[in-house]
Amino acid sequence: MTNVEFDRDEIDQFIKDLENIKIFIPGDYHPALGELIKILSNHEIQKISIVGD
Repeated sequence: MTNVEFDRDEIDQFIKDLENIKIFIPGDYHPALGELIKILSNHEIQKISIVGD
């Protein structure tokens, strides 16, 4: 199980990483990716947790 927490600086870097890999992601996913980037760009969000198997 993976549990990762990002602070604001790490969120900003994550956004840059997502933008950089967008060309490798099928176009069908671009609207969802854009929405995720839009949400994460809100600076009221100071911390996120990502959990997965």
